[in-house]
Amino acid sequence: MSGVSQKRCVCGRSARFPLCDGSHGDGWECAATARSVGTCVLAGPHLASLGERLAHREGGIAAHRLEGGITAERLIVLTDGTDLDALQPELARLTGRACDLVVVEAPVACAARLGRGFRVHHAAPDDPLHLWRSVLAALEGEVDAPAALPRAFVSHAVADEPVLQPVIDYLRRWAGAEIFLCADSIAVGEGWREAIDRALRDSEVFVLVGSAAAFASTYCAFEVGQALALGKPCRVVSLDGTPPPAFVGHVQATDLRRHRARRPWLSEGEALVDALLDAMGLASR
Repeated sequence: MSGVSQKRCVCGRSARFPLCDGSHGDGWECAATARSVGTCVLAGPHLASLGERLAHREGGIAAHRLEGGITAERLIVLTDGTDLDALQPELARLTGRACDLVVVEAPVACAARLGRGFRVHHAAPDDPLHLWRSVLAALEGEVDAPAALPRAFVSHAVADEPVLQPVIDYLRRWAGAEIFLCADSIAVGEGWREAIDRALRDSEVFVLVGSAAAFASTYCAFEVGQALALGKPCRVVSLDGTPPPAFVGHVQATDLRRHRARRPWLSEGEALVDALLDAMGLASR
């Protein structure tokens, strides 16, 4: 997703923690110069400091320090699932004889279409300060099978489509997500009630994108009721913090504003990608 990118701190020394302020220690720095391409580390914008530190540890170089085509003995790619638009053009110039992909705090399926025959690893730190250790443990641990995300029915208000549509397009493009969205999943001339009924029955998880408009929508209430009647796992991602009505009040929601407060390096669009990945990833476990 596009937006102003801010790097995450991975050493705990930043005066702006959890955002990076450029100061580190331990013999490495963001402005490190190239020494070797035995190991090349490519990281998404938010994980750039992590990429620099990992490259230093491995005696290699971060990919953004070199221009043009690069061939490395080992290529390590770090992604949080929100940065795949930025990573793809960089990957086009990189070749690794051995390739590792570390997915940080997101389902491994989010990078299903990066290709390359990566050995995929999952890093899920239980605290921001544990990010570094979690990535090292992931690289040294088992390889994860990139299972597909569950088929999702995403319920929403028409008023929220301008915010939601680019995020759904991103998840389809990079995660290969099968998402039913009334805005673009019903063919012209098709009966919309029948299409919704079929999609709800075929879905593996139901996600309501909540807002003042969505919670006031009769259609969203109808879709929630049918999903619950079908026994579908239900998730709620709230865009604006509007208190949920009774028909969905029993479901613990992800408040996007709080989500961004915990992960301030994410833009609004990236935070929504992250929250939807979480919602679908939890349902697949």
